[in-house]
Amino acid sequence: MEDDHNIDRHQANVPNETLTSIPHEDTTDEDRQRDLELFNKLSLDRDKLIREGTIPLRVQLQTNFSSNNFASGVFDHTGGHLSLPRHDINLFIPPGAIEDGRLQTIHIFVPPSMHRGKPAPVVHCGPTGTTFLDHVILSFPVDPNYDKIVPKFTNTEVGSEEDWKPLLEDDDAASIVQNGKCTLFLSHFTGFGADATEEGASPDKKMIRVGAFAAKHTSDDGLYKLRIRIYDASAAASEGIYNKERKLFGGRLLDDDKRMQIYRRGGALCVKMCGISRGWKTLDDSDENQVKFS
Repeated sequence: MEDDHNIDRHQANVPNETLTSIPHEDTTDEDRQRDLELFNKLSLDRDKLIREGTIPLRVQLQTNFSSNNFASGVFDHTGGHLSLPRHDINLFIPPGAIEDGRLQTIHIFVPPSMHRGKPAPVVHCGPTGTTFLDHVILSFPVDPNYDKIVPKFTNTEVGSEEDWKPLLEDDDAASIVQNGKCTLFLSHFTGFGADATEEGASPDKKMIRVGAFAAKHTSDDGLYKLRIRIYDASAAASEGIYNKERKLFGGRLLDDDKRMQIYRRGGALCVKMCGISRGWKTLDDSDENQVKFS
């Protein structure tokens, strides 16, 4: 199921030639490559200083790098942690998990857009194949509205076609799912995530997602077109909407879409614009539109 709701905004007193960027925190593959290149440079600079005896070892272990979707650091046998606060993702490395006398570079990141339409973010821990003497602990949020969350892992490389398997098939891993959080106990690094199942679906109810889409810039006429899309809650339907937006409008999701349960016989769904910033106004007189469901 899909429905489009177009809302035009007009920026007051803006010349037609002005191009207004809309802030967005999406991270692209190019951004990720820049993150890795910068961290590699920091690592090389750090190694050079250590070889020259300029800085002590304890300073080396404080050299971390992070962005919205990427965090990395160097750890020894004392352990430590990495976090992605935007995604509420945390990795804890306990003391003794890394061999005494060994330094280990570790990173975690969320591939761009891969978590959209899914009950949990996709988290890649690396370097892929890194093993530990004791279990490390990875935690990430899951959608609590699903009946059952199934933690999964993939041993495939980032960027290749992923082969997801239930974490239960990994004999040296364990998981706990409760209170909207999935906690994994891991002995090696790869990609992790989760799928969900819903039980006893009612014919009178339907799970949907609602997302706001727009292009990165205003058009030449100064209008900024915002599309509110309502679509099936499945990952396949969500991916189809994202591809359609990108191909037809150069659009993208402005924020995480929201999962909702609706009643098929409950009347129309109202979409209302509110909190419009100063300097902007809706093109028509109404800030509210209705979408009917059958």
